[in-house]
Amino acid sequence: MRVLLVSDPDTTKAAASMEVRVGAMSDPTDIPGLAHFLEHMLFLGTKKYPEEGEYAKFIQGNGGSQNASTAAESTNYYFDISSTHFFEALDRFAQFFVAPLFTESATNREMRAVDSEHSRNIQVDSRRLHAMLRVACDPSHPMSKFSTGNIDTLSSPPDIRKRLIDFYNEYYSSSVMYLAVLGKESLDDLESLVIKLFEEVRNTDKEYPQHPPAPFKDDHVRKIYSVTPVKHTPKLFLIWPLEKCYRFIYSEKPERYVSHLLGHEGPGSVLSHLRKLGVATELSAGMIKTCTSFSIFQCSVELTEKGVEEMDKITEIVFQYIQILLTTLSSDGPWIYDEIKKVAAINFRFRQQSSPRNSVTTLSDNMFWYKPEDVLDGDYKYEVFNEAEIRNILLQLTPDNLVMIKIAKENEGKTDKVEKWLNVPYSKSEICADLLSIWKNPSRNENLALPPKNEYVAEDFTLQHTHMPDINFLEVVPKKIINKEGVEA
Repeated sequence: MRVLLVSDPDTTKAAASMEVRVGAMSDPTDIPGLAHFLEHMLFLGTKKYPEEGEYAKFIQGNGGSQNASTAAESTNYYFDISSTHFFEALDRFAQFFVAPLFTESATNREMRAVDSEHSRNIQVDSRRLHAMLRVACDPSHPMSKFSTGNIDTLSSPPDIRKRLIDFYNEYYSSSVMYLAVLGKESLDDLESLVIKLFEEVRNTDKEYPQHPPAPFKDDHVRKIYSVTPVKHTPKLFLIWPLEKCYRFIYSEKPERYVSHLLGHEGPGSVLSHLRKLGVATELSAGMIKTCTSFSIFQCSVELTEKGVEEMDKITEIVFQYIQILLTTLSSDGPWIYDEIKKVAAINFRFRQQSSPRNSVTTLSDNMFWYKPEDVLDGDYKYEVFNEAEIRNILLQLTPDNLVMIKIAKENEGKTDKVEKWLNVPYSKSEICADLLSIWKNPSRNENLALPPKNEYVAEDFTLQHTHMPDINFLEVVPKKIINKEGVEA
């Protein structure tokens, strides 16, 4: 087990987070949702604290909160609490990974809690997007698994409790656990506390599960999925599977270069142009899934009513901008990357202090991806402009590697399929050859351009005055020092 300790003598709340490197993609094929179900079950009694719900009651009764989440390749458990009750809370927390009970009664009851969570998800449009990603990818790839589970998937095996215990015993080893602890105690005292409470966690030398790359084969791309939403906000999602995980090269962050420019909102940006055309109100770009063997990049566009009719044109504009990024990478890439690097350094230096709970959940995740010396600032590190890696990403953002998901009320009544788990109405079609040809050979668009250099990025943070001058500010008349197009100060 890798452990990170944070001592903050002034904190009024303490917190802990345990990241276990196993998630929904490791679910048995016959029990979708088992990893998520296990996440629920750990809270419901241990050998030392057998009463169901005692942990939640203790945390909430002492000014704290607790929760957990199951992702594709990891499960994270966390809590915060008044500092005066940290030892008792951490003792209860540690027992999840030492001696959980998985009682028969709790097993049967908690299935209904999972099913209730699943029922709520049916009415959430973001969940519908994830459902369509499962539909769109290779059905033999573990990404296609239904990760939440429901009463049907969890009650169908007659030996569900045994399978639950088997899953826990197979995957829950201290060798794949990452613990972050924050308290007001000294580092020496926190170390003693953690050793005392967690030394009995079993170590089987299990390594984290390795999953295959390429969740989308060639016959799963160049597709359009038209989906009926719950809400009225229409959206277009342009999705590209990428061949590897870029988080392991966190000191370079080639994917951030791409998302920074595609998601830029200033003059010359994709969004600025789309707004002028009256077809979109918001745009974001970046990774929506980062796994150890692949990534998925997405550009999402929130549409106007006019934009619903112009989705293909919007897609063309995105490809026009990607072409600009490719042709300018060698000439402009270095200064753009350097600017991103400087802003990230400023953001890290002057960042607001996170809550103890948010701090430990972030740190326990970072411990897996980053070197120990980079766990605190790895998210902000930009050390090397790797043109080859950036170009490699851009060359994967092609029409031939594209999956389009169109979510709009206008699709209602025009769909012919229903997704299995969330009952999402959708239809599926091929991107036609004519559109592929246009997108592969994007014309030059004079409305699109790289952002100008930001001359206001600070580099010198030396204090110019160590004392306030003797000035009557009520008598001072402000002077305009900048008067440029779009900027007055």
